[in-house]
Amino acid sequence: MEGDTQRTEFAYIWTNKKTNRYYAGSHKGDPDDGYIASNKDFLARYERNPQDWNRTVVLSKDCRKLEEAFLKAVNASQDYRSFNRVNRAIAPMDDIRGEDHFFYGKKRPKHSKWMKENHHKYWKGRRRKDIEGNNFAGKRVRHIKSGEEFKSITEAAKQFGYSRGTVSLHVNGHIQKKKFEFVNEEQGDK
Repeated sequence: MEGDTQRTEFAYIWTNKKTNRYYAGSHKGDPDDGYIASNKDFLARYERNPQDWNRTVVLSKDCRKLEEAFLKAVNASQDYRSFNRVNRAIAPMDDIRGEDHFFYGKKRPKHSKWMKENHHKYWKGRRRKDIEGNNFAGKRVRHIKSGEEFKSITEAAKQFGYSRGTVSLHVNGHIQKKKFEFVNEEQGDK
């Protein structure tokens, strides 16, 4: 039927009836296809109280331009009521390059050349051994009940079948009924 054409794109604005916060977007599909929005912050708020939100749909052949015109007109990225982060109708990220890309200028810091070449040497064994520089290095550990002493937390943990973390919690006093303690060097052997 010629009069019953299926609409394939639309622009929309979700407005909160109580707070006047809003989110504008566009979607390729039918307005009744169940699509809400793509913005995660907005979706989280919407899902909490969907009855507080009202959607206005504008049908258009070029919904992206309509969405972008609205966002720029209200300067949505600077408006505290808006969930929109940029004043641009962002299509798939592949279409946007350079300064217009949302992540432009937000790059991770690069590792130094030394770290790239030596990180494996730097971290090797650091997670499992008692190493110099931590407050456990060279400290002896005593099992309180038996009085048995060990060269390290690791050795005590192996003997009693505990993890290093559990023994560490005991010697640092994070567990009320301590089973292990550090041997005080001044007192010598007890």
